[in-house]
Amino acid sequence: MKKDLLKLSVLILLATSLRVANAQGKKPADTYMLTYFRQRYPTRIEIDAATGKTIEVPLPNPMLIAKLHIALSTDGRHWTPINDNNPIWEQNIRDPFIHRGADGIWRLVATGGGRAAPDRRQFGPSCLYATSKDLIHWQLDSYLPLMKDVKDENGNMVRNIWAPEFFYDEATKEYTLFWSSTFEDAGWKKSRLWYCKTTDWKTFTPAKVLFAPGYSVIDGTLTKHNGTYYGA
Repeated sequence: MKKDLLKLSVLILLATSLRVANAQGKKPADTYMLTYFRQRYPTRIEIDAATGKTIEVPLPNPMLIAKLHIALSTDGRHWTPINDNNPIWEQNIRDPFIHRGADGIWRLVATGGGRAAPDRRQFGPSCLYATSKDLIHWQLDSYLPLMKDVKDENGNMVRNIWAPEFFYDEATKEYTLFWSSTFEDAGWKKSRLWYCKTTDWKTFTPAKVLFAPGYSVIDGTLTKHNGTYYGA
């Protein structure tokens, strides 16, 4: 029943977009998709100006639903959550990123390899990789230990793989995965963007630094428009 309602919600939104466009004598509008998880943190981190130390400020009504949610929009400003803003998939994940591959398969990468992934002690943290043909039925394909061969000067592995994304390059037929990692005791400290490449999602090139400015960076993204790459 839940999956039937989910399909119906998607069809209603798309049909509404089509009906409005036809009524206005226009071509159907593009439909944008937003993927997310839901969280309100219990505290906020601040820097004490006098001492330079970090302090935690309590926040009201903490909440965490670390599962896949989807919302749709026809204008990029007004969004309709699918499934009444409830999870689309019950798998525990954070920072979900979804894109359709050249083969028509929807691919998802997310923070969530964590402690559930096998062999973390040997290979370090992983990110979650899943696939779907319809955005509703998802298959957990594997956990990807993308930083397993990277260590610092003391032989330590990174502490995390956060907010992974990927980009498909038509020119090279390669997927470039990129994410945030750090060797520090908190994921936001001295974090850098790393990357690797794959063509089959089974073998990956060694991880290398993609962006390492003089400050911590997380949640990077990349797109290509008219021959130019843009990152943020």
